[in-house]
Amino acid sequence: AYAILVLSAAVESTWTTSHTLTYQLQKNASISVQERAFYGACLTDYVAALNSLDHTLVVMLPNCFFQGINDDYLSALASLNSCRDRFIGPAMYTSPVYPLVLADRNKALLAYSLGKLLS
Repeated sequence: AYAILVLSAAVESTWTTSHTLTYQLQKNASISVQERAFYGACLTDYVAALNSLDHTLVVMLPNCFFQGINDDYLSALASLNSCRDRFIGPAMYTSPVYPLVLADRNKALLAYSLGKLLS
């Protein structure tokens, strides 16, 4: 139950950040070209992360399919780490999106840590 609860929170947070990235790209004309490129690349990372997290939440955990569960978690973490790493630098570290990305990565890591106990 805890694994599902934590994973649900990670998925919800990740969805929220992906919507924030989409909004920034579509509606915020004041972001720089550099920010736009970072956000677009991160959105691609987020789609990949959400696919893995959703699969784990909707298919694997409810049906007690634990074989391969770590692969889904690690895939999601790799995607979120990729996005986070884009922000580490002098220009993007101060972006208001960075704390959201970092929180999503940490929530996914917690979900992975709990899920690892099941496999």
